[in-house]
Amino acid sequence: MEADATLLSAGWRLAGYGLLLPALVAAWRTAPRDRLREPEMQHALLGSIVMLVALWWIRAGVVPGLGFHFFGVTMLTLMFGWQFACLAAVPVLLAGAATGHGDLATLGINALLLFLLPVATTWSLHRFARRYLPANFFVYVFVNGYLAAALSMAAATLSMAAVQVAAGAIGGAYLLGEFLPFLPMLLLSEGFINGAVIAVLVATRPGWVWTFDDARYLHR
Repeated sequence: MEADATLLSAGWRLAGYGLLLPALVAAWRTAPRDRLREPEMQHALLGSIVMLVALWWIRAGVVPGLGFHFFGVTMLTLMFGWQFACLAAVPVLLAGAATGHGDLATLGINALLLFLLPVATTWSLHRFARRYLPANFFVYVFVNGYLAAALSMAAATLSMAAVQVAAGAIGGAYLLGEFLPFLPMLLLSEGFINGAVIAVLVATRPGWVWTFDDARYLHR
């Protein structure tokens, strides 16, 4: 579900850019760029972004502004932290715009709601689990991977739906009857994809998952 330039006024589009730019500046200033000095980490980040671009191409459309596709943002957040996950919104959405799956006019609001909001949801749940839940491998995978991905997609989809209803682009009754009933199935699939990828990575390439600590989740 992405904002469509033909359905949102200029005010909504400008508001998206106005909120997005400060967030990207903060992400760039605080990003642990020294961790990307190793070529392996650079390749892992670029490969993850390419995988996200491909994942966002796989979609089913309903009407302009309504569609189904998986996010994969939770996976990226757990792998490289919230800063690089936020910054990845730009190349992913630019690639989508270049291939006809979006446009520059709504890049700001799409990045804000479909990337930054899921990143914030995932990161908040990760911090909560790290502080209050047992330091257990299965807790990490199921809470940070499966549950965080499902909640992130729910937050992004419902927020985008609320914006489009508030802007008068889509009727609330249509959303409730024709779009939102499919959301639970998408949430389960999103959780499975992200959780499965994270489980495989922490087993085979734990160095690529910056939020995973062997000493904390395994050796204890």
